[in-house]
Amino acid sequence: MVSGLHVPLTCLIDYRGYRLVAMSLLPIHKLVYGSNNCGTSYHCDDPHFASLMCAAAEKINIAEHWVGDKAARLCGPADLEGHVGKDGLLYLLDFARVFPPEAPLDDGSFVQRYTLFKLLRPELVKQNLVPLSSDAFSGFRYQGDASDEAAVSEATSRLHKKVIPEFAQWLKSQCQTKAWSALQGRFSELLHREGINIRHLGRVRKFVLKEDPTALRGLLTLSASSTSSTDTDTVSLESSGDFSSSGLLERSTSSVSSVASSSSSSSDVSASSGVSSSSSPSSSRSSARGQAVLATDLLLEMVARVVKCELRQRLRQLSHVPRTIISEKPYKLQVIDFFNLVLGKHPCSDKYWKVDVKAQLLGKFPCALTQEELQEDCSLKPQIDIPRLFQAVQKCTGVQLTEKALQLLQLHPNTFELVYPDIAKMSTRTKDMNLVAQAEATALYVQSTKSQGEESDRIFQMAMIKFEAALQGMPDNSTTLKSWGDALLAHGMKKQGAERVRMLSECLEKYIGSRDTSALQGLSQSLFREALTSTGMQRDQLFTLTLDCLEAWQKLSMTVPVPQRCQVLRSWGDFFWEWAQLCFGAERESRTHAAGERYLSMLQLEADTGSSSLLHEYLPTLRMLMLPEIACIVQISKWCPQFTTFDSTYCGGNVTDKLVRVLAQINKGLKNVKLASCHTISINAFNTAFPALTSLTLLRCKMVGDEIVQKIAEHCPLLETLILQGCPRVSLNNTISWETAGASPMLPKLKHLDLRDCRNVLPAGLVSVVHHAPLLTELLLENCGSITSEVLQLIVSMRPDLSELCLNNCRLVTDAAVADAARRCARIHMLQLRGCTRLTALSITAVAASLSADSISQLCLAR
Repeated sequence: MVSGLHVPLTCLIDYRGYRLVAMSLLPIHKLVYGSNNCGTSYHCDDPHFASLMCAAAEKINIAEHWVGDKAARLCGPADLEGHVGKDGLLYLLDFARVFPPEAPLDDGSFVQRYTLFKLLRPELVKQNLVPLSSDAFSGFRYQGDASDEAAVSEATSRLHKKVIPEFAQWLKSQCQTKAWSALQGRFSELLHREGINIRHLGRVRKFVLKEDPTALRGLLTLSASSTSSTDTDTVSLESSGDFSSSGLLERSTSSVSSVASSSSSSSDVSASSGVSSSSSPSSSRSSARGQAVLATDLLLEMVARVVKCELRQRLRQLSHVPRTIISEKPYKLQVIDFFNLVLGKHPCSDKYWKVDVKAQLLGKFPCALTQEELQEDCSLKPQIDIPRLFQAVQKCTGVQLTEKALQLLQLHPNTFELVYPDIAKMSTRTKDMNLVAQAEATALYVQSTKSQGEESDRIFQMAMIKFEAALQGMPDNSTTLKSWGDALLAHGMKKQGAERVRMLSECLEKYIGSRDTSALQGLSQSLFREALTSTGMQRDQLFTLTLDCLEAWQKLSMTVPVPQRCQVLRSWGDFFWEWAQLCFGAERESRTHAAGERYLSMLQLEADTGSSSLLHEYLPTLRMLMLPEIACIVQISKWCPQFTTFDSTYCGGNVTDKLVRVLAQINKGLKNVKLASCHTISINAFNTAFPALTSLTLLRCKMVGDEIVQKIAEHCPLLETLILQGCPRVSLNNTISWETAGASPMLPKLKHLDLRDCRNVLPAGLVSVVHHAPLLTELLLENCGSITSEVLQLIVSMRPDLSELCLNNCRLVTDAAVADAARRCARIHMLQLRGCTRLTALSITAVAASLSADSISQLCLAR
């Protein structure tokens, strides 16, 4: 609700077939919004009220639209009333048509004045890509614009062609799992979560049976044989159990449960799809049995509602009979008579199950029955678990049977007959805004946080009971579910071990029911943090819960703005990346692969929608990478968006040329790159610009070849340090000749050149590189066996400013070359001549004579 708008407290009361709407009286004073005379005049007189209405409409995805002959532009239905109260507050009345009606279908289900009651569910409206008009297909809207009706028609089409079939498919996938027992009896809640009205239960059943309309035949045979033998079985009252865990349904699903339990795996990431990979005959039979059981469950749900409506109608008729209004006895007798009709203990029972129920089912639930069930001689009673039916009817009518009657009905459903004492009571059934129960639940939870130990747990359990009571009237109330989930999350974080996992799992269930994407986002982060700090089985359970949470978050975010959807995919990628860091071998590779897959989807979504992002502009290049590399890139850009150094020492084959190029493209400010022992790196890694690179180390990179200097000259204009130590393919053979006329320096900023252990370096190539590096001051040539005295003399003549010179194991260098180097390079402070076997005492004498004591700091002549 938007702050500033007020609504009356409302309660629905069902009693003796009538429904009363009880509302609090409001101190209304002046109508300023909407119409209170069936559209004769319209008001939009208060700009502040109108702005609040626009904010409220935006929250529930309702469109602002013209009404009448462009008399006013309103949010919500034209007959909604906005008043200024005598107390100065703003009040709203008459919300019956807030949500738009379904577009009429061409299936014969059209009903007069349908726009007043055949409305779309709020969950479906909120998920729609565009706002929908409350007055579509009504006489209130401006008739000159049909765009609002087109949008509602598209939403209706999506409901029937996508939402309902997908929900039916999901139900089929669940009916063969252990979770099915928890889902039975919750069809109303499950339908509403997906934005499907109860009146579409028949269409859901149609899609359940679409692939195999004859799937019910085997179950019908089983039903007949099971029910005929029920009364001959000897079962004690103590072992009969409750209705939800016994009877036809339990017997029919026992084999399905055993198959599901033996083939399901909680760690399988794809298990949520519900698609079985088995194609064995036994699996096919189990699938058909599960499909039939689901169809009968849906039929039972619809029949229970038909029975409820028929009972209410019969009770209303009694109110017109004199002297029956005060006395309760006539109503109880009417209930007994009708219930016995349903039980089969009435002369008209056979006709009821073969004709009457079918007519009412088709009127309330189009497409509910198959062609076989529509046959005149087909009774629906064999498909119905009678004890479960009466359990459902009791909940929705307020009629309560005695405990003894329920036990006998459970034991002998085909022979049991009700009598007057079997009716325990006929109470009112209320459905309110749950404000009182929810307030009590919240107050108890807050009180539990201020207590400790067993007292805190006791008060918390009381709060849970109140939350459950708050949901009884409105099981899909998102606010209550969100508050319940918040309480479970906070209390669960205080627990340890299995109890913590259980409470966090219940919290996830409540958040999914509330369809609150922000809550799911926060929960996924909390679960992830807990998983990272846990160990053993608990860590695996928390990771599985995190995965379930992310999947639910992604599903609910399909219709939200692109930035939120990208956030889901990024969080999912982060989850797999961090999970991978805790794994080894193939499992780690699999998790990293999954992270890259989510990141790539995120980048693709950003690119398709034109959203601004650091990475999506490089999507064509990223597609050339492996998924683990993409994950690495995204992580680097996330944690170090302006990083200047990239060191992949000992990463082996995990660092590729493409990865290095993408890093360079993403971060134009990259200054230092160290690729040590990266055996897959070649000169192709430098086929892109490194505009800020000042230091490059290619240590023992066996694939780096001769053209490396040219690539660096082309793409690294600011390079100052180049280390090619231990690169056996580097010979500098293809370097531009230093004698080329007019050639500008290739390496104008290069100061340090390390060619140690490059045993194949050719003298001509080395001289050329030195020539094209005018600022060179440090030259390391250890183990470059082709360096002769003539080459050394030429180098020192070109670069007299050398300060470091390493000639270790250059066995062709003589005393004369060393003396010439000492004479020309007056600033040299490090001279390494270890292993130069042709040198004699003359070299020491020449160095001592040419270099001052303040200049030389290191002289190595060891053999």
